[in-house]
Amino acid sequence: MEKFKKLSLRGKIEYIFYCMSYPFLLLFDWVSHPVKHLAKKKKQIASVIITTIMLFNMLPGTAFAVENGIVKRTICLDVQSAIVDKDGNPLTPTDGVYDMLSTEGWKWDSNTNVLTLNGVDLEVSGNCAIVLAGNTEIELIGTNSVVANDSISVQSFGNLTISGTGTVNIRGRWAGINADDQNAGGNISVAGGVVNVTSTNDSAVLAQGALSVSGSANLTANGYYCGLQANGSGITISGAVVEASSTNDAALFTKGSLAISDSSSVTAANSAFAGINAKEGITVTDSIVNAGSGVNYTAIYTPKALTLNGTSKVTANGDFRGIQAEESITIGGSAKVTVNGKNEGLASLDVNIT
Repeated sequence: MEKFKKLSLRGKIEYIFYCMSYPFLLLFDWVSHPVKHLAKKKKQIASVIITTIMLFNMLPGTAFAVENGIVKRTICLDVQSAIVDKDGNPLTPTDGVYDMLSTEGWKWDSNTNVLTLNGVDLEVSGNCAIVLAGNTEIELIGTNSVVANDSISVQSFGNLTISGTGTVNIRGRWAGINADDQNAGGNISVAGGVVNVTSTNDSAVLAQGALSVSGSANLTANGYYCGLQANGSGITISGAVVEASSTNDAALFTKGSLAISDSSSVTAANSAFAGINAKEGITVTDSIVNAGSGVNYTAIYTPKALTLNGTSKVTANGDFRGIQAEESITIGGSAKVTVNGKNEGLASLDVNIT
């Protein structure tokens, strides 16, 4: 088995092919004899069948990937400029569409600015994995992997929308997803699919504008700095599932406001600083929020007002304070709050419970 592991992919396939041929040659020899002789060889037949099944299981997954037509791409997929295939060869569109779904797992429609990913396996060193212009959509189908070992993984120079029903696993040395427009600020909208994002040296999802997560989207963001970061008008989470964590900063941070509504579930329990930090206020309506903090920090913090409405359930376990809203805290409807903090559970100049 050790010798088999050291073989190249081609060597493994050839070895397995030769091994698989032997049982079939035995079967051919058996059927050439009278049937009565087969009755004496039941154990041998069973052994052949079991051996064949084991050999199929030994086939490397990459061998099947080649058979299915999807091959790994190791150069940047940049749809802003001259588009090339995995080997750097220029591609010619058909009516504005670059269709590489059957070979590389992606399709770019320049008419609608939609990049479709369906089984893509993209890992790039020395550059971004995907580069997009503004007002672009990524449609997710199937399971996809996008990795940039030395840079931002998905770079959008403007607004970016992620939709679909598939899954994408994104990892970047810097931001996993970054939307940046020097003139207007890049907005990120995650409207569908399962999106798992990791950054080893930056925030996982970084919007220079606003960030929204909605619909059936399920977003997990693990950042070296923030899990989710929006430097523009704020973060809106509506009807979605979000889990954010940080090794060296707040799990969820925005320079604007944070609004969570429509039965969303938000977890920001693992962070070095505050679990949630929103500079322009926080509103939670009919949703579940679970936040924690690092040492000597507050689980949920805003220098403005915090309002909890409807059927919301909020749990805040802070090392220093559970929830701190410097202007006011308002808890209304049937909202339930569980807070823990070494210093205080709730801290504000004005606390209203109705």
